[in-house]
Amino acid sequence: HGTPINWHPLLPHTTATDLPTYPFQHHRYWLDSTASAAASGPGRATGHPLLGAAVPVAGGDELLFTGRVSLRAHPWLDDHRVQGTCVMPSAALVELAVRAGDEVGVSVLDELTVTAPLALPDSGAVQLQVRVGAADSAGRRAVTVHSRSDDGDGPWTEHAGGTLSATAVGVPFDLAAWPPAGAEAVPLDEAEALLDGAKVSYGSALGAPRAAWRRDGELFAELQLPQEQAEEAGFLLHPVLLDAAVRPVLYASQADGAAYSADEWRGVRLYATGASVVRVRISEADGGAARVQLADASGGPVAEIRSVAARAVPTGAVSASAHRHHDALFQVGWAPLLLPDTLDTVDATEVPWAVLGGEQGGAERFATPEEVGAAVAAGRALRFVVHRAQTGTEGSSPAAATHDATRRALDLTRAWLADDRLEKTPLLILTT
Repeated sequence: HGTPINWHPLLPHTTATDLPTYPFQHHRYWLDSTASAAASGPGRATGHPLLGAAVPVAGGDELLFTGRVSLRAHPWLDDHRVQGTCVMPSAALVELAVRAGDEVGVSVLDELTVTAPLALPDSGAVQLQVRVGAADSAGRRAVTVHSRSDDGDGPWTEHAGGTLSATAVGVPFDLAAWPPAGAEAVPLDEAEALLDGAKVSYGSALGAPRAAWRRDGELFAELQLPQEQAEEAGFLLHPVLLDAAVRPVLYASQADGAAYSADEWRGVRLYATGASVVRVRISEADGGAARVQLADASGGPVAEIRSVAARAVPTGAVSASAHRHHDALFQVGWAPLLLPDTLDTVDATEVPWAVLGGEQGGAERFATPEEVGAAVAAGRALRFVVHRAQTGTEGSSPAAATHDATRRALDLTRAWLADDRLEKTPLLILTT
């Protein structure tokens, strides 16, 4: 309002009416958290997006890599879902193993078997460990991949294990002749179906083929890393490209409507790093597996997989992995309760106890938890109450009988816990 706002003696006075006006700037200045693999402990930073730190193991020749993975830091992982749950692609586990071995000079992944899916929570993170063991007499080293919930209290789960060795002499290849001579073009919609099958949900962040061809049992494809993933530095070969390259193997494997995962890897070698566009050749290998070769845009070798095979994801495996992280704070705790060796020797008059829904010697019998609660409220002292679980009706299958008995036991337990009068009266459910 005309009031001087600059009183420096060498500068002219400036008033508010002299100041220029600017439109409101709609910019965010909060920093997004992208350092997902920031070292979760002491160690040397690796510069890898998922492996935050390398820690030498005291007293041995082993190396431990630690990291932290979340969908917030790596949103492209959210586009890989199995049975509705986000699962880290096995290609990412392969890249982790190769990168870890590269740190100690064993850059060939002789074999890697994925034993359990690595489910990622929709919010929060998981801790990651990659362990490279001591070298044996031939220079080979074992490698394992583990994870656990980010709270640090849950158990570690092994997801993959294999063997690393030093660089071996391989058969050179190139894909300079492109498209391959005699190859028949595959329509893009059909090619995308090949790369988007296997009962696994793939989002746009995991890329799509730019072109594809087929020749005498071989499949050729040209893949490009999406721009957002191409800007993510630190991977030897971005898992998005490696995963897309082996997706046709999953498609060829599905025969029973199950979800499939590339879980058996053999002879993985990396020739070059940083590729954002690759040419892929897939051919048959022994045992129903596939051989996969990846070249850069000029045809030069990028990576080779001597053999990769798919397996059906076991029913419930993904859900179990997700719940393992979600339920990490819950543990089974057993509190000992001293009892006689057999109830048949217990005199109910000396050790007051009762039976719920059955018969047992001279013990008092109750039909429902409500009857027991009423008796306790009326002053009846009971050391414990026994319920013998039924094992099913004649002719029922063991599985059906187990489900039925478990359901009845659950209903009984809920009714017991809902009655405050039974707070100090233990209920024993006996099974056979």
